[in-house]
Amino acid sequence: MALTIVNIYISVNSYFLNGGHEQMETPEFFTYDDNYKVETAISALRVTETFSQILILFKTFYYLKLFDEIAPLIDIILLIFTDIKYFMVIFLATNFAFSMSFFLLGKNQIQFDEVEETPEYGTIIGAMWHMWTLCLGNPEVGFYNIPLYLENR
Repeated sequence: MALTIVNIYISVNSYFLNGGHEQMETPEFFTYDDNYKVETAISALRVTETFSQILILFKTFYYLKLFDEIAPLIDIILLIFTDIKYFMVIFLATNFAFSMSFFLLGKNQIQFDEVEETPEYGTIIGAMWHMWTLCLGNPEVGFYNIPLYLENR
C-alpha cells in the first residue's frame, strides 16, 4: 500500500513539474546550473517511476489472485515468465549468430562493393541492432546492395 502511495505521489509531482501535457519551460530567473539540477531531478524521478510501475504491476497480480476466476490466469502468466528463460537463451544465441553474419556481410560490402555509405550492420553494435529490428518485424532492406554481376544473370 505504501508503495502505491509513493508511486502516486511521484507521478503527480512529475506531472506538475512537467506542466501537464505541455513541455516544461525554464523560468527566466533560472541559471544554467539550476536548470541542469531540475532536469537531472526530473530524469531521476522518471527512472524511479519506471521501476515503481513494474513493482505495482506485480503487486496488482498478487491482489488479482484473490479472485477465483482470475487466479488461474495469473498463475499461467507467472509460469510463462519462469519458463520463457530457456527460449530467450536460444533466441538470443541465434540472434547473436545472425548479427555476426550481417556484420561480416557489411564488412564485405564496405571493402569490396565500395558502397557510398556504411550499412547499418557495418559495425557490431549496428549489426545487433539491425538483427533486433528484423526480429521485431521491421525489414529495412535498403542497404542490401546486390552487385551488378548478379543482377544480369
